[in-house]
Amino acid sequence: FRINSRAEFVLVLEKDTVFERIVQEENFCDAFPGIVVTGRGVPDVATRALVAVLHRMLGLRVAVLTDYNPWGFQIFQTYRLPSENKPRETALTALGGGATWIGLDSAQVRGLAPR
Repeated sequence: FRINSRAEFVLVLEKDTVFERIVQEENFCDAFPGIVVTGRGVPDVATRALVAVLHRMLGLRVAVLTDYNPWGFQIFQTYRLPSENKPRETALTALGGGATWIGLDSAQVRGLAPR
């Protein structure tokens, strides 16, 4: 099958509430020409496969926005890394270097500390 899109990236959001807020924003699609997806926490195979198809078939960059905690990082890794337990699933879903984690990092958090 063939997919056509004018999107420039895929934005994957951990939280469904953030997803709902963004899609309700009036000018979001005009300002940010991307495809927004949520895994509603830990993503299922279908969500990871959709993101992988968009990445591979359209050559879109994938940015994953999660909470800055171990669970958020694990969710990012779920999109990025292959699963040792499910090699068949991994062939469809692992993005490897095609996914970038966005959000706060430790240097930014240290910068928020009171002086």
